[in-house]
Amino acid sequence: MTCLQKRRGVAEYQRLEWTTNSIFGLQRLAFEEAGQGGTWSNADGDIPVAQKGQFLAGLDISDRKHPKIGKLTQSAVRSEVIKMLGKEITRETTAGSTF
Repeated sequence: MTCLQKRRGVAEYQRLEWTTNSIFGLQRLAFEEAGQGGTWSNADGDIPVAQKGQFLAGLDISDRKHPKIGKLTQSAVRSEVIKMLGKEITRETTAGSTF
């Protein structure tokens, strides 16, 4: 759609608003607002692309009722997964199930 809009001379603002408010545009904006945006190509196109090999932000689930994008260390992610698995294992074993 963007290529067609560019060729037909659709107003730049409307085109940019359309592409920026797409699911991919909003995802790019969320990463950038979280300070984890990195380098993007095609940021004004239909599908923005993060630089190859670039690490983007992870999901901060320290408040499970309000997850957000945030910079997480590998050890923080591992700790959260262990906590979640521990709760699941406890729930399963108390119900009489085994792994």
